[in-house]
Amino acid sequence: MWATPTYPSLYNVMSVTFAASTSVVPPSDRAYLLELTHVPDGISGADPIGTVWELPVRSGLTLDLPTYRTTDGLTGYRFKFTITEAEPGPGDLDNDGDVDRDDHAALTECITGPGGQPGIRCSPEALDRSDIDDDGSVGLADFSMFTRSFTGLLTSRPEYAGAASCIECHEEDHEDWSGTRHAGAFETLVIDGEADNPVKLPVSHSRIRSDRWVRGYEHDASTGKRPM
Repeated sequence: MWATPTYPSLYNVMSVTFAASTSVVPPSDRAYLLELTHVPDGISGADPIGTVWELPVRSGLTLDLPTYRTTDGLTGYRFKFTITEAEPGPGDLDNDGDVDRDDHAALTECITGPGGQPGIRCSPEALDRSDIDDDGSVGLADFSMFTRSFTGLLTSRPEYAGAASCIECHEEDHEDWSGTRHAGAFETLVIDGEADNPVKLPVSHSRIRSDRWVRGYEHDASTGKRPM
């Protein structure tokens, strides 16, 4: 990817958006990954080579990159696009896109408590996925996070929708919500690098993604209250 020499000289950043087709929505049981594989010589301030972004299924991903101008079209930023199976969300022990009674039954078989052993019908895969807090055992903390993740039977995997999707039907509610602390609550996790940590994602947040659908926000230690 590159800009032509006629690209305005005052623009030091160029933006590119990757988005799925609007007529054929890609399957939501896959993860769509974009990897930066080459940065042109002389460019500084770009993301490191090897950086990977996940492309949302129902929205686009916009990247802002230091502008690189060329005429040959042979040099520029290069990316690799891959498709993989989506990782199961916390509590989705059978990796079918929801957290329901089947997952509850599997979790019950895998409960160990401190230093205990799982039931004989607990598969190694289910045992690993049951240990949601990754502490080496399956106990009350895992069960608590499981219940927060419970969706019931779903016909498709949850996908990230974003607050903007609410505006069409709930414009006034969205405007009121945008002025609350809740609107920026998820960013506390992003800033701290904890956006993928299921332990810090309680049940009350509205951001939903195919591979990240425990919903929540971080406890506000300064006030002792959760933002609403």
